Amino acid sequence: MTEAELRAEHPDLIPEHAIIDVRPEWLSLIDKFFSEVSVLYGDTRPSVRLCVAYERHDGLVIDCDDRPWTGNQDREIKQKVRQLAREFQQRSLCVRLH
Repeated sequence: MTEAELRAEHPDLIPEHAIIDVRPEWLSLIDKFFSEVSVLYGDTRPSVRLCVAYERHDGLVIDCDDRPWTGNQDREIKQKVRQLAREFQQRSLCVRLH
């Protein structure tokens, strides 16, 4: 997968201004995270969007914006996204929602 393919696959979750600064081998994992987020939101507009993805010494950081002025604000969905972020973090990823 390329960065362009990743962005094309998740246009509602990865805006044009999002920064993706990772090696190509991380792209499929980012894709998996956002694929699972898409399932949670179903046919509604997601409130979670990528700000930046980058590498650091202990793994991958997926930093997302989850501010209340955009997308579906269902608290149950947001809680499920936070749980998903925790699950990915346990797999040695760092996923931040702010």
